Formats: sequence, C-alpha cells, structure tokens
Amino acid sequence: MSFTGLFLSADPDELMRRVTERQGDVSDADAQVVRRQLAQDWGQNHWIALDTSAPDGFSYSEQEVVDAAVQKTGLMDNLNQG
Repeated sequence: MSFTGLFLSADPDELMRRVTERQGDVSDADAQVVRRQLAQDWGQNHWIALDTSAPDGFSYSEQEVVDAAVQKTGLMDNLNQG
C-alpha cells in the first residue's frame, strides 16, 4: 500500500475567515491557532500541495476539494489501471 500526502493550504485571510465563521464545529481551533500555524516553518516535504483558496464570496464544497485531490494525485488513473 502506498501513501500520498496532501498539503491543503489557503490564503491566510481565507483561513481566518473560515475559522471565525465556524459554529457548532468540533474543532477548538480559533484565530490564534491559525496565526500559530501560519508562523510555523513546516520545512520541505514531498506531499502534493492543494490550494483550497476560492474567489471572494465563494467557497469550494468538500466534494470539489476531493475531486481536485483525486485529479492532482492521479488516483482514478491508478485505480482504472489496477
């Protein structure tokens, strides 16, 4: 079994908007957590980067992010060859 890592990112303003607008979410992350994460040096990795930023006033659905991840990883191609 192989592993393919995905590193999801977004514009910092978008991340702050998302975390401050959440309600009834199980995550305890808040704006302070986002600021600490953005300040962190994650170093180099071999994960596939996927920018989940969206145009102003628009948000990608979970399915759209999954579809983009499948396309970037070539997962369906691998399954179809399987």
